[in-house]
Amino acid sequence: MNDILEIFGNEKISYRARFLISKSLLSERIGIVESMDYRLYVHASTWGNIVENVFTIILTAHGNNVDYFRQSLQSVLNQTTKKLELILVDHGCDLELKKYIYSAFEKDERIKLISFKKNIYDPMASFLDNRISNILNAGLFCSEGAYVYFLSFDDFLSDNYVEAMSALFISNKNCVASSPTVISVNELGEINKDFTDILSKKNNRGLYINGMVLAVSVMNGGDLFASPGGLFAYKTDNVLAYGGLDWANDYSQIFKFGILGDVGTDNQAALYWRHHSNQTNKVNKKEGVNYYIPLKEWINHIHNHYCVNNIAENFQVQFSTYSKNLLREGTNIDINDSIKSGMTGAIKMLQIIIKDLPKIYIYSYVYYLLINMPIMIYNSLPDKYRNLYRKIKNISRVNLI
Repeated sequence: MNDILEIFGNEKISYRARFLISKSLLSERIGIVESMDYRLYVHASTWGNIVENVFTIILTAHGNNVDYFRQSLQSVLNQTTKKLELILVDHGCDLELKKYIYSAFEKDERIKLISFKKNIYDPMASFLDNRISNILNAGLFCSEGAYVYFLSFDDFLSDNYVEAMSALFISNKNCVASSPTVISVNELGEINKDFTDILSKKNNRGLYINGMVLAVSVMNGGDLFASPGGLFAYKTDNVLAYGGLDWANDYSQIFKFGILGDVGTDNQAALYWRHHSNQTNKVNKKEGVNYYIPLKEWINHIHNHYCVNNIAENFQVQFSTYSKNLLREGTNIDINDSIKSGMTGAIKMLQIIIKDLPKIYIYSYVYYLLINMPIMIYNSLPDKYRNLYRKIKNISRVNLI
């Protein structure tokens, strides 16, 4: 199509992002993104046209998850408002999904397309080098919306999502983040009612809440927030001013961006949060991927962020205590999850712990390893040997996980 342009060089980074390049962390992230090998395609009819209160959604895809991605993409295209910018990011899609993405891009001038030659995801990368956050930032840095949201390929939105989230920002100039209600769905997109009810009770917020109050509630184990990592939409300028999107969006949405003002909630709009066996966190656990090291780097980043931006000292002290507990609890979860996932994950986790963690964690890990060794051996056996074991023991069903 004659309408399609490929954008080259430094034009991939918007003037808005470059205008804030004096911010050191943003400057580093822009440098990293510029060094990445990707292509940016846009529609000539809309390139460079700034429209007020446009809402940007960044949607990434890899592998062959066509069915999930199709539902996710369609939920964006079905939005009730036209003030929408969609940035599709292909980082290593199989041919079928790649064709589907490009076809969708060709048909809708609201869409920009970022294409990487391969999947560059690296779960073990450091805080700044984390490929997922830099893939998202490639989308962020070419975006033109006043507000931005990252939608996971396996989740989807209610038709009124963008309209409702935009209204929260427009109605309250101090609103820095917005969220819908969260509805849990299974692999088929069917609602998990029980878990949805639990989420509703633990996301007990009003129309607006002060971000500091929300963060303190989270640190104290309150009932104001419990939901997926990718829940909040943000004012784009704030995200750029504070260094872009990062690895720990689960925590950054509260402790980095949410504390800058008010957080709005509209329960008439919904994020459908899908649970399935191929979720990235579940796959990573099987591979022994831990989050101790990047979490530690993120905590250091937040401490520096608070100091530079003169965040209240009493809040910093409370966050310091909270972050230490977060690091310890997260490490224990990593240890237990890696053991339950089998030998491969357990061995990889042990290597990481020996390199970086205090002796107390090594002792704890070895203890759990010894206690759970029979479970790991059983999980590593081929099905035929498991069946033989059941017959020998005359057990109709064995569930050791």
